[in-house]
Amino acid sequence: MKRKLHTGEGYALSNHKLKQFKIRYISLLAVLTSMCLYAVKQVSAQVAEPAATAKAQAATDLVSTGLPIGSKLPDYTIDRIHNFHSSKAKLDDFNGKLLILDFWATWCGPCLAMMPVMDSLQTQFGGQIQFLSVSYQSEKEIKDFLNKYEDRKGFRPETPWVGNDTTLRRFFPHKTLPHYVWIDPEGTVRAITDNDAVNASNIRAALKEDFPNKKKKDYVLAYDDDQPFLLDGNGGDGHNLIYHSVLTGYTEGLSAGLTIDKLDTAKSRKIFMRNKDLLSLFSIACREDGHFGRNRTRLLVSDTSKFVWDEQSCTDYLDWKREGNGYCYELIVPPAAAANIYSYMREDMRRLFPQYRFSLPEKEVTCYALVRQGVPTESFESNGGKPEIKADRFACRIRNAYLSSWIHQLNVFYLQKSPWPIIDDTGITYPVDLDINASLSDIEQMNKELAKYGLKFVKTTRRLKVLEIEDQSQTK
Repeated sequence: MKRKLHTGEGYALSNHKLKQFKIRYISLLAVLTSMCLYAVKQVSAQVAEPAATAKAQAATDLVSTGLPIGSKLPDYTIDRIHNFHSSKAKLDDFNGKLLILDFWATWCGPCLAMMPVMDSLQTQFGGQIQFLSVSYQSEKEIKDFLNKYEDRKGFRPETPWVGNDTTLRRFFPHKTLPHYVWIDPEGTVRAITDNDAVNASNIRAALKEDFPNKKKKDYVLAYDDDQPFLLDGNGGDGHNLIYHSVLTGYTEGLSAGLTIDKLDTAKSRKIFMRNKDLLSLFSIACREDGHFGRNRTRLLVSDTSKFVWDEQSCTDYLDWKREGNGYCYELIVPPAAAANIYSYMREDMRRLFPQYRFSLPEKEVTCYALVRQGVPTESFESNGGKPEIKADRFACRIRNAYLSSWIHQLNVFYLQKSPWPIIDDTGITYPVDLDINASLSDIEQMNKELAKYGLKFVKTTRRLKVLEIEDQSQTK
């Protein structure tokens, strides 16, 4: 289950800009109406394009794209066979024997380990079988390697081999080596395996028409090294994602907001911030220690316009974000790290914005504190039920929820422009039921409603953590 917090943009438009906005809106609405009427006519004639141009997101078994098990070998002549009684042979020249094609390379450790094994098996089964080693590498590379192999091992494999191969590899495509293709005495492909299946027991069974039934699979997935991993399906669809952290600039068409998964140590956890300013990123990174709105933040930087929009400026708010001051940030961590997700985000902020330093010192702060005061005439300890906080600017209904959750909503939504932060100083740790028929942006109105519960907001000072951000160059 996810908790979605769609925070407000943080600062209201000035009256002057609001008038400008209304004029633009009315003009734009007329244009959009015409466009929409045209679009309605067009959409019925359009059919969604198939995702043919998108990169493949599903892995493909490369082995299955070649000649399938049960198919007959094509009429093909192999040239330049070494260690064989003839330098040329057609595939059907091997009919009457169990033919095992060994696709290998000089750099492949398991392939080299199979060299003496294949020689031994060839001797053991004699004319009943024939191994043929096939490599894409040049004849010179292979000969040079075999000479070095003989010098080092005191043994030179006698298995027939072919270099410079492209055709057999097209018949039997693969990705990993070694790769073995078993062809029966009638020239039919009967098995495709790795090296584990190549042993005396399986060969003995194959000569009795009982071939290995575990088919080797080599999965391949489209991937472009020049593009970011997983972007547009590059390298997969992300279904197996374990950890992920990404930062982009302003993304047109994406509504500003915030999504934070609830903590569940059995699941991965995500923070997703959409088109938010830099102050919001730092504030959320420190969220474990409280809500750090503008009224609980000290910007000790040379250029505050990188963090907050100036209402008196000539720049429209969204244009300000488009000009390099809006960000999308997503962090996904595995279950084992779910409880520490904010710590991961703070480290990201340090890495991604090294020009700034942030800290959370305790300061004497003027604030509105919710306290217990007076004699309550109504009980507010919850009677249970589904936890919920239903609120708008004129009323609030709280059922089986904590005061701290309500205070958070006041700070984020209704009193975000208050010069002082709102805190809970009641000491109440149990869920409550409250009905507040008052404007949630007006402290005095709320206090009249809260009086029946023996609660009140009082202006006071408290030592609170504040978010301080400064230029890194200012750090001593």
